[in-house]
Amino acid sequence: MANSPTGDNLSEVDLFQSIPWCQAILNDPNYKLESTESRIHKDSTREDALLGQTLKTDDTIRGWISLYRRPTALAPLKDEVHTLLSLEAGLNGYARVCHGGIVATILDEVLSVLVAVCGRSQGQTGDNVTAYLNVTYVKPVPTPSVVLVKGRIDRIERRKHFAKGEIVNEQGVVLAKADGLFVSVEKEKL
Repeated sequence: MANSPTGDNLSEVDLFQSIPWCQAILNDPNYKLESTESRIHKDSTREDALLGQTLKTDDTIRGWISLYRRPTALAPLKDEVHTLLSLEAGLNGYARVCHGGIVATILDEVLSVLVAVCGRSQGQTGDNVTAYLNVTYVKPVPTPSVVLVKGRIDRIERRKHFAKGEIVNEQGVVLAKADGLFVSVEKEKL
């Protein structure tokens, strides 16, 4: 595998490495595996408790790994991400269908973390908040299943990051998509 996992990501990487269609994503030399910060629960503040604890179980989101596009001379920012997710039945809204609120949460989180990673690649500190997120539900997101979330930043206007994302299945069929505005803020102001 081209990307070397570290820490908690190891077992999650192994989960996806065992799935043939995910191997191509993991081995794409244009993308680099990085820790998904919101999957790491911070005990002292309970920050990221939703994704780092509540939705990090064998019955909810069993695996979550993110690969960011490697910067190049022509595209120097980390402004694209591919995130693999293993969605389980504990996320059901209907039988074998992921709850729409969870679908929106996944799109919001993948894009928000992408904005933070992109900002750091520009030397920025701080965090961001979602100003708006427009979600379109195209087809049911099945559970259990493994899906790919693709995210990219379309443009940056000072503290504003405009981003788009989509959840696709193994065949590349779009299941849900979103566009949003994320505004950079200093963490002390949250």
